[in-house]
Amino acid sequence: MLPPLPDEIISEILSPALGVDDDVFTQSTSGAAPFARFAESTSACLLVCKSWLRVATPLLYNVVVIRSKAQAKALAVVLTNNAQLGTFIRKLRVEGGYGAPMQTILLRSPNISDLFLCFNIFGTDNTDGLCKGLAHISPRKLILDDDGERKNKHTAKLMDSLIQAIPRWQRLTCLDLAHVYPLFSRRIDYIHDRLAKISRPIIEGERLTKLLVSQFHSAKPCYTHFKTCHLKTVKIKEPIKLLMSETFDARVMEMESFFKTEGVKLQYDSQDISRNVYELEAMPPLNPFFVPMVGTPVTVQETIWSSVLRFAFALEHAQVFRRKPIDFLLVCKVFLRTGLPHLYESISINRRHTACQLAKTLRLNPQYGGYIRNITLANSVYLIRRHTVTRIEYDGAIDVILTKAASLVKLLVTSRGYHSDYRDYNMTPRIGELAVGWSQVVALSSVATRSLRELSVELVADSTPLTGVAVVLAEFGELRSLSLTSAPELAFDHSGVDNMLSTFPKLEDLTIRGAAPSFFTLLSQIVLPSLRRLTLGPNVACDTFLRTHGHRLTFLCIPAVLFPVANGLLDLCSNLAELSVVFSYQDMDNLSATVGYFNSAHPHECLTTINFTLPYNAMLRASGVNAGVDVWNTFFVSFTSSIVPRLTALRDITLSDPVEWPTTEREINRSTWVKIADMLLGAGVQVSDGQGTRWRSRLGAAKNVNGNLKSRKRKNATKGTDDEDDF
Repeated sequence: MLPPLPDEIISEILSPALGVDDDVFTQSTSGAAPFARFAESTSACLLVCKSWLRVATPLLYNVVVIRSKAQAKALAVVLTNNAQLGTFIRKLRVEGGYGAPMQTILLRSPNISDLFLCFNIFGTDNTDGLCKGLAHISPRKLILDDDGERKNKHTAKLMDSLIQAIPRWQRLTCLDLAHVYPLFSRRIDYIHDRLAKISRPIIEGERLTKLLVSQFHSAKPCYTHFKTCHLKTVKIKEPIKLLMSETFDARVMEMESFFKTEGVKLQYDSQDISRNVYELEAMPPLNPFFVPMVGTPVTVQETIWSSVLRFAFALEHAQVFRRKPIDFLLVCKVFLRTGLPHLYESISINRRHTACQLAKTLRLNPQYGGYIRNITLANSVYLIRRHTVTRIEYDGAIDVILTKAASLVKLLVTSRGYHSDYRDYNMTPRIGELAVGWSQVVALSSVATRSLRELSVELVADSTPLTGVAVVLAEFGELRSLSLTSAPELAFDHSGVDNMLSTFPKLEDLTIRGAAPSFFTLLSQIVLPSLRRLTLGPNVACDTFLRTHGHRLTFLCIPAVLFPVANGLLDLCSNLAELSVVFSYQDMDNLSATVGYFNSAHPHECLTTINFTLPYNAMLRASGVNAGVDVWNTFFVSFTSSIVPRLTALRDITLSDPVEWPTTEREINRSTWVKIADMLLGAGVQVSDGQGTRWRSRLGAAKNVNGNLKSRKRKNATKGTDDEDDF
């Protein structure tokens, strides 16, 4: 057995995990909350072993951040029971009032050196304990956070108590006003009044040596409040961007001269913005006559340059360089020869004219078609353009492109761009101007049958019904992913399918945004042994298809409007592991009735994840601003009580945007989504917001929207479901 590590080494290991950067500690509460955590609490480090507990305890209590009344109460109890822990506290950040427990905390923390006080306090908070406790400490550094948004009796009382306590703070030498803006707020007189009051006892004490401000423009005005103090240093925390203009640079020099005359050291970080970060300066070569890889075989040279150009074209897609990709090919013949395959590997077409230009190039250079692996025909259906290319000319160009691309791996035709937005389900799918006809699919089936892996097409209305569809689809034996959107009037002839045992032996992912019922009838007669994922659009007749192939699915994305059509959904999809349900604004009118469609005749033992895709205006209803949230509250109360017990494997629920977890105590207490999440956590289900962040129960959360939060034990429940974390 290895000997135990010395405490000093363990301390060095744990310090980065338990430490708090000074810039983060002093960050304002008016912006993003720096201490709102949804991951595992850092206090978990203390539970590893006794050695870690002994070493990590002082590190954990070195910086204390209080963000809620429950935290303040819990800390006060801990310090009362163990007085030694209070001696470890060096930095204390208080983001509110938090009542009487604050007096106990300050009383039992005699070694506080840095104190962060926030004046952004609501009228419902209480600062009595904080005000009484200020007399028991003597910090070296005071950080004030005041954006001028709050003026009530609690902030006034805190200011009065602070003014009375400052004369007793014999060690106070540093004042941080980086988050007090006397010059850029509409409440200039209001904030100025607070600064004037706090400056009097500090000036009288004559102990202040360092002043911190936020911006270049705040340095002089803030300094004037403490001019009679014996300041040695004024620090500007935000970097100064030099070379913005000659006038600005002159003002910086003038300010430096001013503080030098005053005998005060001015500290700031500067940024030179004269250069663009993307402009790389080429250093002059040591040998101007040097030729790379002289004497190396040509095949080796071309292999190396091909790898270099592949990387260069990838950077070009990231828009790092300002040049066009074809510029790389103009360097030399070697670059042209090795770079052409990468130039034509991925083709993106966003208008008909571009397709005609590519077709013309492929007619003159047919060998270029062999380089093509991916083709994307993408445009927005919301853009109105005047076309100089007719539909007939465009179809002819697409025929040429597809017949030349013998090694095509992916064909993507979409009017929504590269990434589909599932919240378009509440409207009828639109066919874009770059949609192809069935004749192009037929042409593709005779060329790229063995190479094509992904096919996503939008079909324009053609001769109907389309005949021989099954024969054409049978040619795509290597296809893994198929996405189809067509007009409802485009019918498919499903005759002659009975003799085909398997048309798509390797098809795993199927997406149907819109299609006639005859297409689903056709698919229902085909054996799809590898099908695992299905995504459906609105107004599609999917009932027959789900009865035939539902048992194969492990993932299903379905609009809520299809629930009545796909009755008994979970019974049809007995092996479903993940379900995504897309709600439109219209679905909210009768949302409570949707709960019943999640029921099943028998408990579902495979479904582990449900994703709820909400409309953008999920919060709003005609009856009131928060009425939309109330509708979802009613839905999830019923869902938790009647559906969750029958989904024995359910572990995760995701709520899409606009749901985002609040980060402050006030917002958390008012959020209905938090109450919903706590209710589901009590049922053993983790809940994530639109950012993918899992909600963690907060300290002191004891009730949900339905009363007492009753936790039921679930088989194989995720460990840590009921863990509590900081705000």
